[in-house]
Amino acid sequence: MKTALVSGGNKGIGYFICKQLAKTGEYKVYLAARDQERGLKAVNEINNEVGNKNTEFVSLDVSKDQSVDELIKKIHAKNKSEPIDVLINNAGIASKGSGFDQEMAKNTINVNYYGVRRLTDGLLKRKLIKQDGRIVVVSSQAGVIGSKDIPKLKPLLDVDNLSFEKIDSIAEGFIDAAADPSSVKEKGWQTNTYSTSKALVNAYIRVLSKDLNNITINACCPGWCRTDMGGENAVRTSEEGAEVAVWLATAPKDQIDGTGCFYYDNHKIKF
Repeated sequence: MKTALVSGGNKGIGYFICKQLAKTGEYKVYLAARDQERGLKAVNEINNEVGNKNTEFVSLDVSKDQSVDELIKKIHAKNKSEPIDVLINNAGIASKGSGFDQEMAKNTINVNYYGVRRLTDGLLKRKLIKQDGRIVVVSSQAGVIGSKDIPKLKPLLDVDNLSFEKIDSIAEGFIDAAADPSSVKEKGWQTNTYSTSKALVNAYIRVLSKDLNNITINACCPGWCRTDMGGENAVRTSEEGAEVAVWLATAPKDQIDGTGCFYYDNHKIKF
């Protein structure tokens, strides 16, 4: 049986990613979430509905180094030192309303960008993702910046001259600039913390893909979904939003057009 780890799996899109993977009967699914009570409830619901006991809760807060380290040790032990087949980075946050300040910028970047890096880099460093495995990042078209006039983010599109250090520098530059919200746009940034965080993570997967020989890593947009983050007016269900991530995780490799790419509705689109 294959193994999959899904962050932010206790509700919304992450919940249905776990459920759809478990429903195949081919995956042991580690549903990772901060809230233990909600996580255990989600696991019980999934196991009862799909008719197997293949889904298990593991505690994870991607914003904290210690939590990620503890999770990695648990996965190592639970999986008997064997690497996992699939990692789906789904955990994320988005601020509601039009407010903007440095604390908001720092928190959003810490979860949506550094959170993905903590978990992915930690597992890769310990060789806990199989060489023919898959890494999927649930991102957003909000992070597609090619057509936007945001000077400070433009370097993220120059993948040939991009490095992890440069992406981190841009992330920290944005957080520093947010100390004075009134001048952020004048300095060449935008005030949308969510969009900026997703632009950073989209750049990260492109750089990382060049370092991974046999592991496929791609980002995807689930669309505007009815979740706590997306709101009740969204046009898609969470179940529909989960489908592209599950497809990237499970489809035969000849159906996945490359690595370091961005997908929407199972089709590759530009960054």
